[in-house]
Amino acid sequence: MLEQDAHIIAQLLTEALKCQKNGTVKKVIHACRNKHACTYFDELSYIDLYHFYVNLEHYMEDFDIDNKEKPLLLAWLKEFINHACKCIQKCVIAKTAGSNLSLAQGLSIYFLERKIHALYRMTQFAVSNNWINFLIT
Repeated sequence: MLEQDAHIIAQLLTEALKCQKNGTVKKVIHACRNKHACTYFDELSYIDLYHFYVNLEHYMEDFDIDNKEKPLLLAWLKEFINHACKCIQKCVIAKTAGSNLSLAQGLSIYFLERKIHALYRMTQFAVSNNWINFLIT
């Protein structure tokens, strides 16, 4: 279920990016995954998925998109983010977080800010869902 949620959230974000005005969706997404706003680990390519989703849900109202379906798109996005967050909380068996990782929930995801490593495209996760398409949009 969690992988399916990531797939659908990626599709919805990709749709929002295609319809954005003045780069607002891209700016919000980058702000939500920024190292100052989202828990990251030693390797900056990986962020805490739960923390990213919480940030995204909080700021997605700032999306300025040219789409008559904006309310529906945001409602779907919120629904799948909430479902994904519940799934993360259920599937993580144990977690430990220090003071600098206090918001980490135990599941990270590859989310490079710039160039995607060529080998990532060959991973099972990248092949099986739209997360990779979202990253390159």
